[in-house]
Amino acid sequence: MNRITIEKYDPQWNISYASEKLNIENALKHEFKGIMHIGSTSIIGMDAKPIIDIAVGLNSFSELKFHENILNNIGYCYINGLKMDNWYLFDKISEGKEYHLHLMPSNSFRLLNQVLFKIFLEENKEYATQYVLLKKFYVENDAQIFYSMNKEPFVSKINKLALREWLHNLALWEKKISKVMGYYPKISDLN
Repeated sequence: MNRITIEKYDPQWNISYASEKLNIENALKHEFKGIMHIGSTSIIGMDAKPIIDIAVGLNSFSELKFHENILNNIGYCYINGLKMDNWYLFDKISEGKEYHLHLMPSNSFRLLNQVLFKIFLEENKEYATQYVLLKKFYVENDAQIFYSMNKEPFVSKINKLALREWLHNLALWEKKISKVMGYYPKISDLN
């Protein structure tokens, strides 16, 4: 297992995302409704693991083999062993950069949660700072094996706060969500 590191914010992360987004768009053609930069590297000024997380909201959530064949051609490998409903996770290392590609249905509540999390941390720097400190604590105290699990309670707390804000001001958040996702999922269609 590679050692987890938390690095100072690097503006190159957004440049790498933009370049990789074009590769994904060209590969998936019209199979997606939106492609978005998620996770800590997407938040300007935030220290993060130097892994570019990219989410794709698919128009139709097809069988894994369909997407796997397309994405293998641009260097992505499906991460086996993860049994997640309506979520395929792929990995790619290119020119010293690591990418995680998350494929989900465009109306996935899990995908919307990722976007709400991103927006909330962008707008609430004190929570972003707490999140970075928490991640650094786990890395420095060799809790790497349980890194994701250890930070889950904090992530869950942020998701609840973001969800509450969204539901209290749907019109304002519709604009914010649409800006990140490229579309706005209907609440009645979320699953």
